[in-house]
Amino acid sequence: MGLVEELNNNTMAAVKARIHGYSCWMDYERWHKIQDLNEVINKTREAYDDYAEKLDEKKTSNEELICWIKNNLAYYLAERHKDDPTAALPSDGDLARKFAEYPYKKIDKYPQHAEKWVETYYYVQKEFPPLKW
Repeated sequence: MGLVEELNNNTMAAVKARIHGYSCWMDYERWHKIQDLNEVINKTREAYDDYAEKLDEKKTSNEELICWIKNNLAYYLAERHKDDPTAALPSDGDLARKFAEYPYKKIDKYPQHAEKWVETYYYVQKEFPPLKW
């Protein structure tokens, strides 16, 4: 991937997650409508799938952005499950656990995010407990 494409992907991932996703989150916080939360999830998922997933995570600025997006998406999925378990998709639990674990394992590298990433990790574990056989 060229430098211009990488900068574009980084910028678009941040814009899609921070501006589009955050504005939907503010609507959800205000009205608590599941469709607003679904829109937050869709925008954040698009930010990851369309842009962040393509970034070289060995670069710190990219890795931190990927952590942030995965953390937020994990939190939103857990929130959807808490608010309306019937709205959650069968794949939400696995995805939320996987995405929450990624930044959680990088807390030592980004201690400024530790509080939020720990909160998300345990919230996801509470909403989607690992299956026990």
